[in-house]
Amino acid sequence: MKTEKNFFERTIVSIYKALEFIMKYTMILIIIMSIFVIIAAVYFKIYEGIGAGVFLLISSLFAYLVFFKKSKNA
Repeated sequence: MKTEKNFFERTIVSIYKALEFIMKYTMILIIIMSIFVIIAAVYFKIYEGIGAGVFLLISSLFAYLVFFKKSKNA
């Protein structure tokens, strides 16, 4: 029984760590992409794109700070 518990704990923890790693770098890529959206919107003079890029940047920064900085302190 103990070996089954250890196996499931190791499996779940490793899956969780992998998902956390993937989501962390996905959020970083979204932040970089939103900066490029703002630059492209300014370059092509699409003013709705500036608002969308700023909204995406603020929301992704907030999500990154809430989920990943909070988990490091815990």
